[in-house]
Amino acid sequence: MLESSLGRTYSTMNDNAKMLEHHRNALALRRRVFGDADPMTANSHNNVAAAYHALGRFHDALAEHQVALAMREKALGHDHPSVAQSMSNIGNQYTSSATLPPAFAIPMPRSRSRGYRCR
Repeated sequence: MLESSLGRTYSTMNDNAKMLEHHRNALALRRRVFGDADPMTANSHNNVAAAYHALGRFHDALAEHQVALAMREKALGHDHPSVAQSMSNIGNQYTSSATLPPAFAIPMPRSRSRGYRCR
């Protein structure tokens, strides 16, 4: 998608305001095309979160990461690698914003397919 590509381009140029603008546009397009329950839309929420993070808007970034996690869990199931990535993004966001305690409250799913549990 062109808007996402432009967002990534502005990210490499450290133009975070333009990056946010294009990732928001991509999110609006994906919501219209794919709906609010599609993993592609969740990816756009993740991209918007990255833009907010780059702008120092940690609370907004966390909210977007949480939306992406909820969408991915619903669409892909708890054991999907994208769900684990979303959990990692939320933990990293808490670390970046110096609010560590809530990160420990994230429930860790059991992985039945690989024979191990996250502890």
